[in-house]
Amino acid sequence: MKTDSYPQIDRLIEAISTLKLVFTVEPHSAELDRLDFRRIRLNCNGKDLSIPVSDEYGDADLNNPAVLLHLVLQACEFYEEAADFLVWSKDLGINASDPQARQIYFELREAVPQARALLGHDLKAIPAFDIELNTGLARALRQARVL
Repeated sequence: MKTDSYPQIDRLIEAISTLKLVFTVEPHSAELDRLDFRRIRLNCNGKDLSIPVSDEYGDADLNNPAVLLHLVLQACEFYEEAADFLVWSKDLGINASDPQARQIYFELREAVPQARALLGHDLKAIPAFDIELNTGLARALRQARVL
């Protein structure tokens, strides 16, 4: 379903269809919830991948494929843009001495290259600025429908 004014969302919806992406949000876990993370399972053409994603706003509970793809891409981008674990944890506001934070980071070290191999490097998350300020783009993402 094309959106009239947000090509960024159209690209996410098109990728879901083209790549035959299927998402599953795993149940809440105390360890991940404590850091505002959720685990999303991504299936792309029969290949499964589990990715811990930052979900500060509880968007994974919407179970919206466009939102879930955004969260996966955002996890990739946060990891790729950070020089190392300390930068990543600071960027996300996570205590670097937390063992769960370190475990998430090491999971991402394995998962992000696999996700990029499936999704490519040209597909981008909605900018964090829009999500944080709940702009029209963020609201449209949350309301997007994938046919």
